[in-house]
Amino acid sequence: MGYANPVKQLLKEAHSHFGEAEVGTLLSLGTGKIENSKPIDTENRMQAMARQVTLDAQRSHEEVYERLKETGIYFRLNESAHMDEGAVSDTIDEVVRSFQVDSHGISLKDINSVAKVEMSFKPRPSLTRNFVGRDDILDKLYEMHFSGERSSQGVSTLMSILTGLGGSGKTQIALKFALEYESRHPAAPVYFLDARSQERLETELETIIRSRGSAYRSRTHQDAIDWIAGQERWLLIFDNADDPSLRLFDYIPNSSGGHVLITSRNDLVRVQAPENSHKVDSLSLGDASHLLLVSSGYTASPDNLTKAKEIARELGCLPLAVAHAAGYITIHRCLDTYLHLYRQRRRELLSRSDPNVVQGREGSVSTTIQLSFERLSTQARYLLQLFSLFHATSISHSIIEKAALRNFAFTPFALQVQDPSEEEHASALMALICPSGAWSEFDFNEMIQQCLQYSLLQIITGDGTTKYYTIHVLVQSWLRLDLPQDHLFQRLLIRILACGITADDNYENLIFHRSIIPHIEGAVVTLNTTIADSFAFGFVLEEARHSLPAVQYLERALVLCTDALGDTHPDTISAMGRLAASLDSWTKETLWRGAP
Repeated sequence: MGYANPVKQLLKEAHSHFGEAEVGTLLSLGTGKIENSKPIDTENRMQAMARQVTLDAQRSHEEVYERLKETGIYFRLNESAHMDEGAVSDTIDEVVRSFQVDSHGISLKDINSVAKVEMSFKPRPSLTRNFVGRDDILDKLYEMHFSGERSSQGVSTLMSILTGLGGSGKTQIALKFALEYESRHPAAPVYFLDARSQERLETELETIIRSRGSAYRSRTHQDAIDWIAGQERWLLIFDNADDPSLRLFDYIPNSSGGHVLITSRNDLVRVQAPENSHKVDSLSLGDASHLLLVSSGYTASPDNLTKAKEIARELGCLPLAVAHAAGYITIHRCLDTYLHLYRQRRRELLSRSDPNVVQGREGSVSTTIQLSFERLSTQARYLLQLFSLFHATSISHSIIEKAALRNFAFTPFALQVQDPSEEEHASALMALICPSGAWSEFDFNEMIQQCLQYSLLQIITGDGTTKYYTIHVLVQSWLRLDLPQDHLFQRLLIRILACGITADDNYENLIFHRSIIPHIEGAVVTLNTTIADSFAFGFVLEEARHSLPAVQYLERALVLCTDALGDTHPDTISAMGRLAASLDSWTKETLWRGAP
């Protein structure tokens, strides 16, 4: 006998076969609700029967949903106009996470024998077995929360904030702190809250209060906040509070015995408690290499330590990436060859995710970065992809500003022939960076702010006034995966760098020009440069006594001039002269250094 929606019958049959086995995820697929506004031809019996089948299926879903809605194990996907693309995507994400969560499910006996399954508050995730480092941040947290002094903030609750890139270990630090808190206050409750959205957070708070018994079944999240505030001591961890629109502080109880820890990719959350905020960066090279060896079961011999450091450095010492690498090395015993393998199959290895190897909610490194990247506007995504082609640690704000003030159209040398692509690339950059038609620091900061919110970029200041942007090496690697060497962004990078150069022989712009050199040398741009760009890069490199790369660019300028203008054209002759001077400098440098 068939059923329109067999979910109830499936649960009964599973109980008869598997007894009290636990169910961690229950996914139902359906056709959706009948549109009530649609008229039905009562004489069409097939249409009426189809409608009844759909109604029966929906009733079965609603009954099971009511029974299991507080458990977090039941999901329904409808092929229906009622579920837009975003809702479907969110549901699929929740299903995938339910597969990955290492926690107990609900027994088949409970599901089939009660009208509604009551849920106690879920346990928090486990601290990873091989937690290393972070003593500097933990010591500050301990001093803040255990010194006996109360805060001078607007609320009496003591609050600390951890921000950083996804996979940097913010949650693990919070879990480590929670263990220390419990050791000092064993009777105090510790609640770990999923703060990815307002709906999730309110549901978590409702579960806290409703888990106290049937008398609290109808209590709200506000009741939970009030109840927590009345406790003598407590700790709340708001995990993954990334959404800029979430008014997180509306959910923090005001209590003289309260402690709050917030983890977020949104770097701007720090403004809420700047003195008690901590930027969670990558591990130190020593801690990252130690984590790799311990997690993969290798001894810390000098040879193994050297190889582990090379791998950790390539991964930017990001804890999540190191843990995934260790998992792969554990299975395949390939410490010797992993670095070569990673460089050959970067996309596949960054996309791997094994919840049995890496604890916590994070997926693969690629997924973790992509979740943040997809939250950006299209304009901010393009800007971040362009930034990924710069040298990762020293993107000077002045480079962007100076080129923009010149409308990305300036060429430092007055050549008689201009490549038409330079004007095209200048127009593309104006549309991306100066959409209003002129440089606006405010508009640029708005785009940058989106990247900062998810820690995809960071800002550092050199001398208090010079501003630089930095991008984690793994974010950079992930963004570059789908950008071929001849991609438009490569040519836009060249236009920005060349446009900021000023040709003079008095070294007045030497300091600024030196800030451009890492991006010229760090990017493979030689094959994409025009005559003017090649002249400009050769000039800057020669000015800084980087004679060999200067020779390479000036050789390209000479070839382009000769092909386009002939041997006797003034631009060709100029290229010959500059190349001869660079060759002379290079020869003298080589002799001075004693190189063969």
